[in-house]
Amino acid sequence: MREIIRIEAKPSIEIPMVMLVEIINKIPKGRLTRIKDIENVFKTFYGVDIIHFEPVLFANLFKHLQTSIDSGDIFDIYLNTPWWRVVSNIGCISKVDQLEFEDMQKALKKEKFTLIDYNHKVETRVKDYKQYLVDYKITKGVNGEPIVKVI
Repeated sequence: MREIIRIEAKPSIEIPMVMLVEIINKIPKGRLTRIKDIENVFKTFYGVDIIHFEPVLFANLFKHLQTSIDSGDIFDIYLNTPWWRVVSNIGCISKVDQLEFEDMQKALKKEKFTLIDYNHKVETRVKDYKQYLVDYKITKGVNGEPIVKVI
């Protein structure tokens, strides 16, 4: 008879997409972040090994954003989020969608970032991206909810 080996699941937590949007909206002009940096600060805050960001479908986007944003046009707040300030782990933006890629390049150039071709021109990399990365600090709010501060 074969021995059954139990492998315990690593502790994880799901972060609401609206919180990711709020964090990205706090990143100042001329600065960058990476998803892994945001994940790491939440891992430390919650004491877990794995972070999942909640998948949000367009159909329920309004509901998710409405829970934490009190004023303004909710869709404009989401759509005007500076997603171009989020780069890959090695400082790249990828050419997934040509129009979006060009818009991201324009936005980065407007913020005075120097862009270089990378990976046979399939991606664009922000030159010296590490010097522009922000840090995060999380504190507990009144109800124990995380409050993220961009440093």
